[in-house]
Amino acid sequence: MSPERVLDIWRESCADDERVTSRLLLLLDVIKSEPWIKAIKNLRDDYVAIQTCKLSYKDVETAAAYSPGAFTSEWVQWNCDVTNRTSCVTWFDDAESSVQPTYAVSRRWTDFASRLP
Repeated sequence: MSPERVLDIWRESCADDERVTSRLLLLLDVIKSEPWIKAIKNLRDDYVAIQTCKLSYKDVETAAAYSPGAFTSEWVQWNCDVTNRTSCVTWFDDAESSVQPTYAVSRRWTDFASRLP
């Protein structure tokens, strides 16, 4: 599925009521995240953010062995284990790791204002 298709589905779901604004936060665990990051950064009118990973090809064997899902597992564990932050933080601070987290936001992300019902 392309970034454009995901955004089209989201826009269609929000199109029923012009008074409703919403943000879309994507957690993406794929081998090639660059097209997604580029698409999100280039958005001008939407409130979208993406949390994903980039593969480092320093160690070709390790990068080749990467399977989608590994990043999500580490990301969820890090975000859920509030009692043991010191041990969880090392998974993305490790310079030898072939998987590094990254994020991107659309240009209007910080302009979003929550409204009370």
